[in-house]
Amino acid sequence: MRWIPPFLAIAMVTACSPPPKAVVPAVTVTARPWEGWTDALVVANGIVEVVVVPSIGRIMEFRMAGEMDGPFWHDAALHGQPVDPGGGEWRNFGGDKTWPAPQEAWPLHWPRAWPPPVLFDQSAMAAVIDGETLVLSSAVDGATGLRCRREITLVAGMPEMRVRTVYQKVSGDPVAVSPWVVTQLRDPEAMCAPVPAGSGMEGGWVPLSEGVAGVESEGGLVRWKRDRERSAKIGLDGTRLVWVGERHVLRIDCERPTGNYPDKGSSTQIYTNGGERAYVELETLGPMAVLKLGGSCEAVNRYTLVTRDAGRGAEEEAAAAARLP
Repeated sequence: MRWIPPFLAIAMVTACSPPPKAVVPAVTVTARPWEGWTDALVVANGIVEVVVVPSIGRIMEFRMAGEMDGPFWHDAALHGQPVDPGGGEWRNFGGDKTWPAPQEAWPLHWPRAWPPPVLFDQSAMAAVIDGETLVLSSAVDGATGLRCRREITLVAGMPEMRVRTVYQKVSGDPVAVSPWVVTQLRDPEAMCAPVPAGSGMEGGWVPLSEGVAGVESEGGLVRWKRDRERSAKIGLDGTRLVWVGERHVLRIDCERPTGNYPDKGSSTQIYTNGGERAYVELETLGPMAVLKLGGSCEAVNRYTLVTRDAGRGAEEEAAAAARLP
């Protein structure tokens, strides 16, 4: 069974003659400037839309069709700006992107532990339209010999985006890596994650930073709210994360193949940013893989976006989305 959002539920038909078949809008990919970036591409299916900006290597928007914005956070002060590969400060555009995990291994390959590696965070990606799929491809990273490929599409007739993130080993010695996907979202009214059966973490979560406070684990759900004073992060070993805002509910589903996971066994993570930049990050990770020449590893995420039920509070809405199949 799959989660069918309320507004897509099909009413029972009692008439003798069968009803006419609904026409499912096609998935389209079109060029359309967005917030100062002239190379932006919009993937649409008549229900939801995705805005991708290849020149900064990010998915910048996931919204309901006809709306101007959605849950994704982005820094308006950086709209239309290029990447800054030589900068010492992190140019945090926002949106959805991928980095190689674990972060603790970055100094082994690159000259800095932070900001993130240039090729994965501050480099343009080539964009190719392959039927109903938009494919982003990076250059080859000189330090690791890795190339990143992201395949972005929408499910016809559904409010669902699917993103396949692939790391390909193109050159150099073997390298250990996990595909890490980071989605930055606006400050939510509620966040939660279901605890999987047989979780190896007490309460379904572990702290990944100092000063973690306010995490609640009850009734099979881990709940957390953004700490406005300081940044903090937790890891989880499940496959689902839920964000609830004023108008929308976003659910991110990933896979958890058998293997060893970075960051104390985390396949999903939640980061809350303290200070003036009011955002959180819902993150997914694949198992660690030692890639030899010609090898690859991948992660597949499903993002489902629906409008909130006016009769539910934020916590109730989050719990409902978390528990649906």
